Amino acid sequence: MLSVVKQISTSWPAARLAYFDWFSPTDLRYAEVLNPYVSAYLKKHLLKDMSRYGQPTLGDTNLCDYYSHRFDLGLPETCFPFPENFPEKLLVGSHFVFSDYLVPLFLGSFPAQESRAIDVHSRIAVNGSEWYSRMRQEALAQSLALEGRLNVICRGRVSRRAFFRELKNSKLCFSPFGYGEVCWRDFEAMATGSVLLKPDMSHLQCAPEVFFAGETYVSLQWDLSDLEEKADLYLARPQERERIARNAFELLHDYLQQGRFVSDSMPLLQRLNLTA
Repeated sequence: MLSVVKQISTSWPAARLAYFDWFSPTDLRYAEVLNPYVSAYLKKHLLKDMSRYGQPTLGDTNLCDYYSHRFDLGLPETCFPFPENFPEKLLVGSHFVFSDYLVPLFLGSFPAQESRAIDVHSRIAVNGSEWYSRMRQEALAQSLALEGRLNVICRGRVSRRAFFRELKNSKLCFSPFGYGEVCWRDFEAMATGSVLLKPDMSHLQCAPEVFFAGETYVSLQWDLSDLEEKADLYLARPQERERIARNAFELLHDYLQQGRFVSDSMPLLQRLNLTA
C-alpha cells in the first residue's frame, strides 16, 4: 500500500487523495501508512467508540477478538496504530444498500406481509477461517435447533432468484455476522419485507444509519442465546413484525428517493476540493 500511494503521489503531486476502504471489518489497518498521503479515508462503517482504535485485539479485528475469547482460539495479538490526527480524515461512506440489484427493490413498494409461509430464513455458509467458521457453525446450529417446531429454511444453497423468492415468503430473516458486522443479507431482508434478526449493532455507525434495535431490526445477543426467544416473540406478533419491516424499508426507500446520497457525499468532495 505504501508503494502504491507513493507512486500516485509522485505522478500527481498536487492531487488530493482519498482511500475507499473496501474491507468488511471495522478495523483501520492502513491508517498509519496512509495518513501522510490522504485527505480523506472512506469507510462503510466505523466503531462509534473511536478510543477502541489503536488498541490491541486478538486477531486483526474486533470480531476476531470476541470469537477468539469465546471459543478459546488463541489468535495472536494485533495492533494497528491510529495516528492522533486521523479521525479528522475519516468519513463514513455508503454501504451495501447502494447495490444495483437492491436500489430498484427499495424504490418500489413495500412488500406484502400476508401469507408468508416461512417462519425463519437462515441459509448460512460456514466455510472460512477458523474463527469465522466457528461463529457461523454456531449460527447454523442455533437455526437447526428451531427445526421441527418452526418452518425454518437453513440447509443447502439455492440460486439468487430462489433465494429472493424465499425471503419474500419469510417472516423473519436471521443474518449473523460475516467477516464484518454489516452483510448483504441485512439489506436483502429489509428490501423484501422480512424482519431482520441480527447480533447487536449498537457499537457501529454507518451511512445512512439503519440499524435501530426494535425499530428497523431485532437485536440479538452476540452469543445468540436469545435467538429462539426473539423468534418466538416476533412470530407471535404480526403487527409488530410489519411495523419493524416497514420502518426499515421506508427509511431506505425515502433516503434513495430523496437523493440524500448526493448531500451526504459533499464532505468527501469538499475535502478533495471537488465542489463548485
